[in-house]
Amino acid sequence: MNQSSFRIRGFKFWGQSTLLQKVSVLLSSFFGAGFSPIAPGTVGSAFALFLFCILPERSIEIDIVGIALTTVLGAYAIQSVQKMEGIEDDGRFVIDEAVGVWISVLGFPIEWPWMLAGFFLFRFYDIVKPYPARQIDEKLKGGWGVMADDLVAGIYALCTLHFLWALKVFL
Repeated sequence: MNQSSFRIRGFKFWGQSTLLQKVSVLLSSFFGAGFSPIAPGTVGSAFALFLFCILPERSIEIDIVGIALTTVLGAYAIQSVQKMEGIEDDGRFVIDEAVGVWISVLGFPIEWPWMLAGFFLFRFYDIVKPYPARQIDEKLKGGWGVMADDLVAGIYALCTLHFLWALKVFL
């Protein structure tokens, strides 16, 4: 195969693209999870939650810094791919799902009931897009537009999980 024509699920990956563009494709797809032919958002969320759970124990402050850095890098990576490919939003962009699902379980014990509840709550809010997520998704453009509605979905899921915690649902 000619290297200049190599594409991954439609994204330019070799040939004319720069190293920064290649890294942007990898980041925006959350290391390839977005290339899943079936439910890339769910696959990206599940992969992100798996990574969150297997990382060594760390403080909530470290998690917040990681989420913030991933958010900024994700918005930049998405914007770079949007410019390179001439697209607005795309199902292959799943770094936003990674950040959203991490927010949904932030500060909770890494135990399967909480992780699964956070995952499903995040996916629910990400798909339904309650106010103001849908409005943000429709009005905000570029990398930040792609990221922002998932930040809102993650916050909604986190609040719902705290409500379940207060009710002692999984105790």
